[in-house]
Amino acid sequence: MKKNILTMLVAFAATLSVQAQQIAVVSTDGSTAFYRTLKTAIEDSDPGSVIYLPGGGFPIDDDVIITKKLNIFGIGHKAKGVNADGYTTISGNLHFGQGSDGSAIEGCYISGTVNIAESSKDYPVTDITIRKCNLDKVAVHDKDCQDIIVNQNYIRSTSTFAYSRATITNNVLRAVQYLNGATICNNIFIGGVYTSRSGYANGYYAFLDVKSSSINDNVSFVPMRFESTTTNDNCQADGNMVHDDSFGDNCIWVGYAEWSWIFKNPAGITPNSNFHYQEEYLQHETKCGLYGGTDFDDDALPPTPYVIQKKIDTKTDAAGMLNIHIRVKASEAIE
Repeated sequence: MKKNILTMLVAFAATLSVQAQQIAVVSTDGSTAFYRTLKTAIEDSDPGSVIYLPGGGFPIDDDVIITKKLNIFGIGHKAKGVNADGYTTISGNLHFGQGSDGSAIEGCYISGTVNIAESSKDYPVTDITIRKCNLDKVAVHDKDCQDIIVNQNYIRSTSTFAYSRATITNNVLRAVQYLNGATICNNIFIGGVYTSRSGYANGYYAFLDVKSSSINDNVSFVPMRFESTTTNDNCQADGNMVHDDSFGDNCIWVGYAEWSWIFKNPAGITPNSNFHYQEEYLQHETKCGLYGGTDFDDDALPPTPYVIQKKIDTKTDAAGMLNIHIRVKASEAIE
């Protein structure tokens, strides 16, 4: 892990020394190349490379399909925080296509969708990680996709999974649909699936067509009852905090309590929210919701070096040298 952090710091320092907004790509042999656009960084990088995005905006077109294993790290998606260079924004949609198995995206604000597999091709993509991002939604396009990890994100719209297998943990999200054999734990659901089919109650729900899945220790702002959504078959539910007193086993029923009574500042699907519990419900925090399970990083910082302080003189000294003082920190190591 120390070697990984050292490699990251060297690449990051090199990025600073070249020019702001440069994208550093570190290949598996440790060599570093620099690019001005995300498209060229993706297209020119070798399989297994790590792409480091600094603070700033990076547009991406829909014709860019990731067809090799790549790990893409931004410096975080929060507008305010300890990062002196702001945050990383990807404008557009990301597409993980055939050959991208084992890839990851972390620490970015993504204006569009993270697509996994291509709807025009019958070829599954496996082992994709989406972590500590703020994105519109996740869209899986092949039912045979497996080991999709969605962790510690803010997901603004309903995500769809084509009846694939995924692990969805410790997110603030709208709703999920079309899952099979999934693990859905420690999330906060705001609600986004509207059901109006005959035989089901109308309204917005957290799930639609979720089958043979584990649904544990979540918190829902909207109904989660199986009988109120379509064909949530053979699911096991335990320990969820809900308005519905009939949802699974050992549910924590809060009746019609306002969410501001339960959380300190539940401001929707935004990093401005504070989903730590009020004193009355504090006994549930380490089990139910974001801070149970694998826990939730309030700062949403990826394991990428970031600038916490910088000072650059406006003029060179008598020797023609420009004084630059930069303090860099890395939040955690990569395994």
